[in-house]
Amino acid sequence: MRFVGKIKEVGIATLAINVLIWLLVAVKIVPFNSSLMLAFGLASLLLVLGQAVFIVGAEDSIMQMGQKIGKNLGKVKGIILIFLIGFAMGAGATMAEPDIMFFVEQLVGFCPNLGQTVIMLGLAGSIGLFVVVSLIQTLKRIPLKYIFLVLYALSIILCLIFSNNYFGIAFDASGVTTGPITVPLLIAFGSGFSAITARTENNSGGFGMVGMASVGPILLMSFFGLFGVTAENYVTGVTNVGFFDILLHSAQKSAIALVPIVIIFLILNLSVLKLSFKTLIKMFVSLIVCYVGLVVFLTAINYGFAPMGNFLGQCFGEMAGSSSGMVILLIIMAVMGFVLVFTEPAINILASQITVASVGKIKKSGVYCALIIAISLALILSTIRVVFAIPAYWFIIPILLAIIVLSFVVPEIFVGIAFDSGGVASGSMAVAFVFPIFVGIANSVGVSVLSYAFGTIALIALLPVLCIQALGLVSKIKQRRMKND
Repeated sequence: MRFVGKIKEVGIATLAINVLIWLLVAVKIVPFNSSLMLAFGLASLLLVLGQAVFIVGAEDSIMQMGQKIGKNLGKVKGIILIFLIGFAMGAGATMAEPDIMFFVEQLVGFCPNLGQTVIMLGLAGSIGLFVVVSLIQTLKRIPLKYIFLVLYALSIILCLIFSNNYFGIAFDASGVTTGPITVPLLIAFGSGFSAITARTENNSGGFGMVGMASVGPILLMSFFGLFGVTAENYVTGVTNVGFFDILLHSAQKSAIALVPIVIIFLILNLSVLKLSFKTLIKMFVSLIVCYVGLVVFLTAINYGFAPMGNFLGQCFGEMAGSSSGMVILLIIMAVMGFVLVFTEPAINILASQITVASVGKIKKSGVYCALIIAISLALILSTIRVVFAIPAYWFIIPILLAIIVLSFVVPEIFVGIAFDSGGVASGSMAVAFVFPIFVGIANSVGVSVLSYAFGTIALIALLPVLCIQALGLVSKIKQRRMKND
């Protein structure tokens, strides 16, 4: 049964995090807090149930829509209409992403002049716009490396001009856009569009749309300094909000998030899909299942995971006061990076993609090893950055430069796969659990949360891009050696 399979996938991920926390308690690195551990235990069960229900419902509703539209794009008359459909799909998927909802909720306290709805609409519009840019890139067959060179150069310049110390926000926003809704939808849509356009050696086979769309939030958030963003507005810590209040709030947010998907679906069905009434009923029932799962998922992360992450961060911040404590903390972060790799089911899909793209030259085990190194390094660098108050751009800019340089060296298809999978590790655990840890560390050591805790998700998303491009380079070298032999 598919649902049971999803329960196992999510359950293993959640169990790994629970085991790590109990080990930290057992060795007395983290003090035992009975009420917090009880809330976290309940939240873990809800997270497993909610995420499994959400994924199954989304696969039978939202993702089915993306696949059907991708297959039927050849029937759409007029490139402008295809652009409008692409914009609508990108924007609608963004509004329904649970990771983006949580991120915006964390961010909205910094900006008194903007509300949560305004930020969500801005992110949705920016992603929709860059889906259109990706369609133009595919149509004109412009190599991805040139597009990413221009976009990331512009992103860095705008962030340095307008965001200053808030550089990390923009790149974090990019990292949270690649989630369980956006990725399958846009990959299906991009592959369908690529199939109806002429293929050349510069064609990326539909890969690259997700990576390109995720640049939109960087450009949008680079202007955040103009909107009155201040670090003093942030309130952190475990709140006294009750479980049922959080549940009601999650239900309201989820309903608002999924309404655009329903509207877009109905419009596209009338203009493109023309599905039977029976099929429509099945999809809407699945959409209701998706809604229930989303409500339970958001309740779990707000009730148990975010408070636990913040509590751990406070404890870790106290450890960082001594050199021996700092060494232990870095070891813990390396282990946490190892655990995170196995908490994200999408990494298995990514490993399969790379094996196919490399014609079997790169094995799944190699992909996992590379990602373990990348994510562990991301957490270690994030810890050093927060404890010693190092600006995010000191790390992000060199990594981006290395990524851009490698994009001119590795095979074109690896450029698309790398950027598409850049956020594969910045999933629910990274956003709802790891990010609050660094918020807690920042508060504990007395540095600005806005300037130094933000940027963590960006590093978790960017370093895997670099490692996947490195694997592409290895594949290229192996193929040349085989030809020479």
